[in-house]
Formats: sequence, C-alpha cells, structure tokens
Amino acid sequence: MRVLFVCTGNTCRSPMAEGILRAAAARRGLAVEVRSAGVAALPGMSISEHAATVLAEMGVPADGMRARPVTAELVEWADVILTMTMGHKEMLIRQFPAALEKTRTLIESAHDGDERFERLAAERARLAAELQIRRATGQTVTAEEEARLREIERQLPHPDIADPIGGPLEAYRRTARQIGEAIDKWLERLAAQRGGREGGGSGPAGGRTEPPGGSGGLPEDSRREPPETEGGTAPPEA
Repeated sequence: MRVLFVCTGNTCRSPMAEGILRAAAARRGLAVEVRSAGVAALPGMSISEHAATVLAEMGVPADGMRARPVTAELVEWADVILTMTMGHKEMLIRQFPAALEKTRTLIESAHDGDERFERLAAERARLAAELQIRRATGQTVTAEEEARLREIERQLPHPDIADPIGGPLEAYRRTARQIGEAIDKWLERLAAQRGGREGGGSGPAGGRTEPPGGSGGLPEDSRREPPETEGGTAPPEA
C-alpha cells in the first residue's frame, strides 16, 4: 500500500505523519510505502526543528526529509491520500479531481466503517452545502437549521489535525499524539477489515503508536524520490 500525507508546507504535520506511520507499520509488519507533500511547499526546505525533535523522541529519524509540493506524479503513485485538514482535501481535489475517491482527511480515515460517524458526516456535508447555497442566493436560513448544523458538528470529532507551526515544542508533541492516535485507529480498522475478508483472522499484530518520548521500530527508510518537478512559490507552512 502506498500512502501520501498532505499538509500545507510539508514541514510539520505531514512529515511527522510520514514518520509515525512508517514506524507503526514496521511494528505491525505491514508493507507500506509512505511519502508526504504540501499543497504550498517550497521544494527542498528542511522540516521544522520541533517536528524533527518530536520524531527523534519517538525513535524516528528525520534525516533527509525535505519539503516537496504535491504533484500529479505523487497523486498517481499513491493508493491512499490522507490530508491533515478538510481545507487541504478540498484544495487537492480541486487541483487533481481524479484523486477524489482515494483522498480522505486523516481523521476521516480513522473512522472509516463507523456507521454513526459516516451518517453524521454525510448529513453535515449535505446540510452545510445546502445552507451555503441558500445564503449565496439570498434565501432564508432558519435558526433551527443553523442549530441542527451546530449540533451535528458538536457530535463529530474535529476534522482537522491541529497546526503547531509557530508554537512551542509541546504543541508539536500534542499534534504528534493526535496524528499517532488517528493512525492507530486507521490501521486497526484496516486490520479488522482484512481479517473479516480472510474469514475472521485478527489481522496484523502490533503495539500502539508511541507518543513522543516512547520508542518504536523503524525499517530502513524506503522513501523513494519522485521525478523532479517544479514547485509552488507560496510561503511554507505546516
């Protein structure tokens, strides 16, 4: 399986997710190739110092990690694209419409197969789109409809991974924990789905993703560089 993580500048969240998934997959004995990129990345920039520190605390080396923009080649390479926020997801799909079916936020992926989550998420998307269209066309939106949308959003987990850019080291640790928990849930769901298809097997064994300060096995870095491309010029962010 080939997984591409996407954030803004490919210097904070997505490289941390790349390292965390690679370590988690190694502990579970999963054959996973992982890369990361940014929707507004400056090619060749180093990942942030705090992101590298958090990965080192987890036993995940960040040597050689450099920012790169999302390209058509990377999108085609990936079997699964996991974005850090809904905004990243929407930007990527607008630029690469063919990626629609394989692109999810990391939080969405952690809840794949959860019927209640999927039902509420679908209702939120439908209602939010409907209200947006009505506002744009000058139609009335009732207080009851707005209250219903807020209630649905209250019941759902926040769809975005927190952006630690500009914050202290502890903010990066919190973001890494959020990423690690979502990745664990996603891998557990994949294992359960595979076990069900194989007749009730238990799927790959393995421990939880360690929070910063813990340890985790890591295979030899399998990050293969894609073909050279020209990147964007937007300022890098996490």
